[in-house]
Amino acid sequence: MEDMLQSHTARTMLANSELIIMLNQASTDRVELSKLLNISDLQMSYITNVNAGEGLIKIGSSLIPFVNKFPKDTELYRLMTTKPRRRSSSLMKKIFSIIIVSLLIGIILISSYFIYEELKQNKKQENTFNELIEIVEDKQDDNNEEENLNLSKLYNMNNDFVGWLKIENSNINYPVMQSKSKPNYYLKRDFYQNYSSYGTPYISEQCNIGTSDNLIIYGHHINNKKMFGELENYKKKDYYDKHSLLTFSTLQDTSQYKIFTVFKTVVYSNKGFKYYNYIDFEDEEKFNEFLNKCNKLSLYDTNIQPEYKSSLITLSTCEYSNKNGRLVVVAYKLDS
Repeated sequence: MEDMLQSHTARTMLANSELIIMLNQASTDRVELSKLLNISDLQMSYITNVNAGEGLIKIGSSLIPFVNKFPKDTELYRLMTTKPRRRSSSLMKKIFSIIIVSLLIGIILISSYFIYEELKQNKKQENTFNELIEIVEDKQDDNNEEENLNLSKLYNMNNDFVGWLKIENSNINYPVMQSKSKPNYYLKRDFYQNYSSYGTPYISEQCNIGTSDNLIIYGHHINNKKMFGELENYKKKDYYDKHSLLTFSTLQDTSQYKIFTVFKTVVYSNKGFKYYNYIDFEDEEKFNEFLNKCNKLSLYDTNIQPEYKSSLITLSTCEYSNKNGRLVVVAYKLDS
């Protein structure tokens, strides 16, 4: 477990797993698991110095403690125990081996089924995005009116649609949704409002398109650079230098934005930067306060600073180097 938790790939797989069974864990492993899986102190007690058959099951976003003990004076215990002194005979050993093999086969089959279903769901979601891209990019001429008409088609299909986000030469090319009456609704919903592990990028319910100074857009961090997992690349300055522009189109217009800062922080903690609260800047002091906090946390210097009154877009996704970590990319609107 210790070696696994040191691997970024393994940590990402664990963070995105729907089913994890944890038994008693070493102290160093417990600390890393608590950060990675958002395990509370109370829940940690179920994998800290516990007896055999006790632990914690993670199913989706739920954490469930379990105690699975067999009475030691039963034939079933003697059949299943892994302690040699308590095995009743060589026959029992053979029976035990058959049971273990059967269980392993069952686990493999069940795991294979869930993996297949997950892959099928992911493929379905990717096909949905590709269909929407075809609608948006189906231009009969080169004027903006036609482009807006295509966005209007999406709005007519789902009135929660508010815009389209694109970063050239990247996987980020997605519709953006907003449901003010149901915050985080699209965290686990596709464009058609069906369940989706990918979700759909969405704007904070506190933002107003066209009037808010800073639009906060959330998206899932998915493996293989899907969804906002692509933002992981912005940890490297070389990638930023080649992908510093993003385009955000609404039903009214299309604008380009220049990325000026990339930083990491944590949420649900007083130690973190509550960037998501900076939506409307009442004055220049508040605007500069936001910029200063961004610059202090920035992973590198872009040598760019937006002017007061600039319209901003903030992209936010999960980041797994810290418990409740977030990776944030902020851009300002360029003059048309």
